[in-house]
Formats: sequence, structure tokens, C-alpha cells
Amino acid sequence: MSRIYFPVLLAFTQLFLLAFSANAVSQETLAAYTEPSEQVETSSIQIASGSFTLVTVDGTELLLFNESSQQLVTSSDAMRQVFTEEFYANLDYTVRVESMKSNLSLFNASRKADEALCKQYTGTDNWPCTDHNSCLFACRSVPICASALSTQKFTQEMKSIVDSFNSMNSNVQSFYADADSMAGSIASVDAQISRINSIKSSVNTVKTNKLFGTCGDCFDFCKPIGYNTNALNSVLDGLNSLKSGIGGLSEVESRTSLLKEALQARLDYLETRGERFQQLTGKTNTALNDLRGRKLAFEKEVSDSTISTGFTELENTSSTIAILGNGKRFQDAFALEQGFFTKSSALNASMTRLLNESSSLAKAKADCKLVLDRAGELLLENDDLRGEFDDLMYSYTDAEKSSKKPVVSSRIAGLKQEYKRIAQEGEQLITKKVLSGTPTGKGGSSSPDANTPLEQAKKTLKQLGCPITISIVLLTLFSSFALTSRRK
Repeated sequence: MSRIYFPVLLAFTQLFLLAFSANAVSQETLAAYTEPSEQVETSSIQIASGSFTLVTVDGTELLLFNESSQQLVTSSDAMRQVFTEEFYANLDYTVRVESMKSNLSLFNASRKADEALCKQYTGTDNWPCTDHNSCLFACRSVPICASALSTQKFTQEMKSIVDSFNSMNSNVQSFYADADSMAGSIASVDAQISRINSIKSSVNTVKTNKLFGTCGDCFDFCKPIGYNTNALNSVLDGLNSLKSGIGGLSEVESRTSLLKEALQARLDYLETRGERFQQLTGKTNTALNDLRGRKLAFEKEVSDSTISTGFTELENTSSTIAILGNGKRFQDAFALEQGFFTKSSALNASMTRLLNESSSLAKAKADCKLVLDRAGELLLENDDLRGEFDDLMYSYTDAEKSSKKPVVSSRIAGLKQEYKRIAQEGEQLITKKVLSGTPTGKGGSSSPDANTPLEQAKKTLKQLGCPITISIVLLTLFSSFALTSRRK
């Protein structure tokens, strides 16, 4: 038997799995709405209205498919219906309600016999008891009750228990009538809770009725009723638990809204991602071409490895974007967009800054050259200051070699300082020469006379507080003019 049973069981299992997989959402369908880099998870929802597949992407509920039709659920009403049915299925609503019905039946069974006997003793099983006269009539219809009837208090107690019996009957019937429909709202559960509490109140009223018991003014007429209050309390506990569970029903609406929003965003994205990708690759290619042209011009002026490295990184990023898009990984491609253009802007800014520094270096070099040219014009070959001048020229030549284009970016700041130092020392050399009164390259006196126009000009400029560079120029021009006048 076992040799036959196992193959049959195995075949049945395989058929079941095949049937199940036939209804599952295909990978091709999922691929149409998702991308390879996304973490996609699916879960099956089995409810009365059918089987559905819920697709979660990167932790967010995104897609809901009807497994039988393989169609995407797009309407909010259909989503809400699925989630509502799933909610009640997970809540075990039917099981809970049946349990409460069963416990209420146990309670009801515990009261029937004793209540019926008391009603029989008081005649209220055949006659109404709504006031003193009707209760009196009912009691007198039964000899045992008529003989026990002594005061009006007796009929009052009769009416009290009849009212309690009727109230319990009414609440029990209402509970059963609404039991299967109370899941619609917390208010409907509250109504059932109110009915059970009313039954409990009626039970307490019956237990304290004077027709029962042997107290001083009790009639000890009816047999005490053994109500199954444990079963009644179980019904109440079940209702409170159900109420707590139904409180989560509000999440269905929130869940529906979030799914609808996520789905719409995804559908919009799928519709535009192709065009957006084309625009992105167009922008990156344009940016690279512009940078490439500017980089070629930049490298003629400045040498900087970070510019070349940064441009290579941008080229690699652009290539990666293209590869990702062609592989349908559009979101990964779009994620690189901001970083690409941030780096592109930074690279442009770096080239602008370095070109400005290069221009500043060129100006410092030109200013230095003017000072040295002027100093060379003032100094004779055998001048005492000629050695200092030659040292400055050597320094200038070295700096000039280092600042040949393309100049290394890391040396620009140092070369600017070097040119400024040479120029400053050259100005000081010119000042020494002019103030010494010795012959210049054009000839002149070596001993200054305080009364000469030149010395008077020096004194006047000093009193006026003229900057040294301006003083040097003015005194040099004045000296040249004075020497020329002497020759004549």
C-alpha cells in the first residue's frame, strides 16, 4: 500500500504546485512594472472574492494583481475591498462570532428550565403581568400562587422578574440578529456590548428579587435560577477583543490610499522614464563636450592632475548612466544625475579659479619685468649695485622658467610671491640708486648737493608722503631730466 500511496501523493502535490504557479503573477509581468535593482517581494492574499498577489518594492506596497485574470488592480474601491476582506480573514471574525454565539447559547440554556418553572408557578406563562391587576389575575390562575399571595409586594416582585425575563429575551434575540453584521463598525460592536451588559443587569435584578430566597421579607416562592454568568462574561470578553481588533479597520483606508498613490506614481514614472533618460544622456553628453573643449584650453595654461582626474570620473559616470539605462535600471541611472552635475559644476569652478590665478601670476611677472627693466637702465656695468641687480635677474630667470605654460597649479602661489619679492627688491635697488646721487646709466654727479633741484624734489616728495613707488618714478624722471640739462 505504501509503495502505491507515495507516488500518488507526490503526483498530487506536483499538480497542486503547477496549478498554483499557473495563477501566480509571472516574472515578465513583474518586470514590466519594476526594475532589476529593486527588491521585489510578493505575497498571496486568499479571500472569498478571489486570489490576489500583493507586490512590495523596497518595502513599499506598490502593485496588486488579480491572479485569475493576471490584471493589475487600479481602482481604489477594488483595493479597499481586497484589503477589507483580508482584514476580516486575519481577524478570524467568523470564528470569533461563532464562539460568542455559542457562549450566549450556553447562558440561555442555563436559564430556560428555572425561568419556565417560576413563570409556571406565577401563572405568567399563560397570562400577562404588566401591572398590579394583570399580575394579580395571573397569580390567582394558579392555586399555589393564589395561596402564597399575601400582599401587593408579591405582585410587584412578579412584575419585576417578568420584565427582567422579557428584557433578557429581547437582548438575546437582538444579539443573534446582528451578530453576523456587527463587523462593519465599532459602533455596532458597542451596541452588542450594551445588550450583554443589559442582560447582566437583568440577571442581577432577578437574583435580588424577593420571590427567591429566604430573607426576612422574601417569599421563597421560586427556585433560584442558576445563570451561567461565566458564559455571559465570555461573550463580553469576546466583544471587547473584537472591538479592539476592528479598531485596526481604519488602517485599511490608509493602506488603500498609500497603495493608490504609490501605484499612480509608478505608472507616471514608467510612462516618462524613457524620455527622461534620453534627456539625461543628452545633458551629460553636452556637459562633457563643453568641459572637454574648456579642458583643452585650460591645459595650455595650467597643469593640474585633479582636473584630468575629475574629467575622467565624469566620463565614467556618464558611461555608467548609459549602461544602467540600457539595462532598464533607470532609477539607478537617475540617482547619478545630481552627483554628475555637482561634480561638473565643481570642475568648471576649479578651472575658472586656476585660470584666474594663472592670469594673476602673469600680471605679477609683467610688473616684476617692468621694475627690473627700469633698474637695468639706471645701473652702470661697473656700478656698486650691479651685483645685487644681477642676483635679482638670476632669480627672475629661474622663476620665468618655472612659470612657463602650462604652469603647474601647485606652484602658482609660490611663483607669485617670488615675483613680488623680486619686484620689491628691485624697487629698493632703484631707490638706493636714485637717492645715492651717483651717475646713472646716462651719467651724473656722485655727491648730492642739498640745494640742487633734485635734492629739493626729494625733500618735497618726502614731506608730501608720496608712496615709495611713485617717488621712485618721479625722482627717476627728474634725475634723467637733470642729467640731460647738464650735458647741454
